[in-house]
Amino acid sequence: MIFRWIQQAFKKKVRLKVKVLDWQEQKMVLNQWQKIKELTEVRRASALKQAVIEADKLLDYVLEKMGYPGGSLADRLKAAQHRFKDYQGIWFAHKIRNRLVHDLHSEVLEYEIKEAIDRLEKGLKDLGALK
Repeated sequence: MIFRWIQQAFKKKVRLKVKVLDWQEQKMVLNQWQKIKELTEVRRASALKQAVIEADKLLDYVLEKMGYPGGSLADRLKAAQHRFKDYQGIWFAHKIRNRLVHDLHSEVLEYEIKEAIDRLEKGLKDLGALK
């Protein structure tokens, strides 16, 4: 439903009001990203999984704060797809997160988790939330 609204907005040339993160939000994002990087250095499967989940949540937070519409990260990603150099990579990372959270029997390999974290980091850089 929200995707249909976005399509209609573009047809009508209505611009989404997107804002830049203020310095406090930027600082929070940087602090949170540092915690995520620390999780990746622990070298335990559970820490890597938590890092992907936290990175995905951080991307959702940034998109929401920037004003992208939607009731979920998926909706906001669709609204912001033009901002990402590797939109499909962001989707890959989000699907990895979903497999970790929703599929108890899914086997996610360590390299997939690391790739997902790298792609989420690039997405946050594309949005200007990380340098």
